[in-house]
Amino acid sequence: MIKRIHPIAGAIAFFTIAVFWTSTIFSELFASKELITTVKSAIPWGFLILIPAIAAAGGSGFALSKGGRMGLVGTKLKRMPFIGANGILVLIPSAFYLASKANAGAFDTSFYVVQALELLAGATNLTLLGLNMRDGLRLTGKLGGGQGSSFNVALVGRDTVAPMLSCPQDMTVSTTENQTLVDYQVGVQDVLDVAPTFTTQPESRLFPVGTTQVLVTASDAAGNTATCRFTVTLTRTQASSSSGVGSSGTGSSGVSASGMGSSGMVFSSSTSGGGNAQPPDNQRPNRSICMCAGTSPSVGAGFPLLLAALVVVRRRARS
Repeated sequence: MIKRIHPIAGAIAFFTIAVFWTSTIFSELFASKELITTVKSAIPWGFLILIPAIAAAGGSGFALSKGGRMGLVGTKLKRMPFIGANGILVLIPSAFYLASKANAGAFDTSFYVVQALELLAGATNLTLLGLNMRDGLRLTGKLGGGQGSSFNVALVGRDTVAPMLSCPQDMTVSTTENQTLVDYQVGVQDVLDVAPTFTTQPESRLFPVGTTQVLVTASDAAGNTATCRFTVTLTRTQASSSSGVGSSGTGSSGVSASGMGSSGMVFSSSTSGGGNAQPPDNQRPNRSICMCAGTSPSVGAGFPLLLAALVVVRRRARS
């Protein structure tokens, strides 16, 4: 149905403007002012035919293009905004202005200036509509042109070109978790379909540790598909941590103090604990006492024990 509406609406619009234009030229050159007034008064009524015809021609043309913007179809679509703007901004206001001036009998300078502008705008629309009609005949193969005939095959639904799909390169991501979100971009374009779609397998972008292959499938309105693949490799890294090493091994600590008196007795004091990290040796307090011959005693943890032993020995000697 649309294929029939489009050429009929375009032809009606073309011949309506042609009637307006030729009747204006004839009346201005050969007719009386009364006939000029009659022509100018009739033209606004003709908009009841012209405006719907242009709207139907433009709308059906966009529908038939199915989003295509190449070749003769793209050229026709580029002309339509100029045709519409010329009619709305110039032809319609000029026609109403000239009709009011003619009915008032004011055939002054402003009348003829606007009349010249209307004739120029009408000639422009006639030219653009005529070119669109010519290209339409080429698209249907009724008029020679080669390019139009070959493009018509794609226009009526024989789209066999797959979408153009681009996947990202293989990716490697480091994480401290068992899984993480990985963002990536996929590009897809199509010659005729302005909004091709794509799906991914797996659908989720939450990837586990290891290598996962992602399959991307793009499709257009005609059912053509294209695929591409890439891999996402997730490597796990250990989080940094601290551990304590004691004098007796990892996870335990031991501190000992020992001393030897002049009588050869050895006194020792030790403490132990588990799981506490010890400071380095050069920062660890000296908690040992050595009462060696020829040395002076140091004040430390073994001094009270040594003093108690001397008191006991002396009491025994007195008794």
